[in-house]
Amino acid sequence: MIDSLQRQTIACEIVVVDDASTDHSLEVLREYQQSVRIVRHDRNRGANQARLTGIEQSRSTWVVAADADAVYAPGFLAALVGRAEETTSVAYCGMRRRILGRGREQVIGGCDFDAESLWWNNYISMCSLVRRSALPLDLMARTDFLEDWRLWLHMASRGDRFVSVNEVLFDAMVRPEGKSAHIESHAHRLAAVSYTHLRAHETG
Repeated sequence: MIDSLQRQTIACEIVVVDDASTDHSLEVLREYQQSVRIVRHDRNRGANQARLTGIEQSRSTWVVAADADAVYAPGFLAALVGRAEETTSVAYCGMRRRILGRGREQVIGGCDFDAESLWWNNYISMCSLVRRSALPLDLMARTDFLEDWRLWLHMASRGDRFVSVNEVLFDAMVRPEGKSAHIESHAHRLAAVSYTHLRAHETG
């Protein structure tokens, strides 16, 4: 992931959050300490808090919650930044999801934004370009395992503008035991929740 971000065609600030890893991650990160900013949690706080820490540590107007298991095309950031406008909150692209060890892959996203379709299928990755000031950080701090989907639904419901780049610009490597590999089978049942119920849950 870091190597592919460093190969981007436009300059970017890279902040890596080590969520109190117990494997060799920190040792690997030391190889990059001259070119990226490394922040380490003193205890495991979960993916959402790691994202929030990274956002808080960044200084950019735009942020991407880059996935450690993804590989980005050199033009990934340039394409998203080029598509974003003054009124844009989110710029997203297509991705190729590969389930490791199973030889399966699926292309997701890269389609024009449609709020109705978003209710039934999350076609927007968390690895999207988001205007920092538009992020509802309080919601991100207390959300559930469908964190990115719920975030996009919340932003769409309040009128935020989404734009797409209709290209596949990164590969997401999914572990079979990971959350992403299991969301698909539950997606339609979970997406049937009404907007009223969602709002009640957020404000209750």
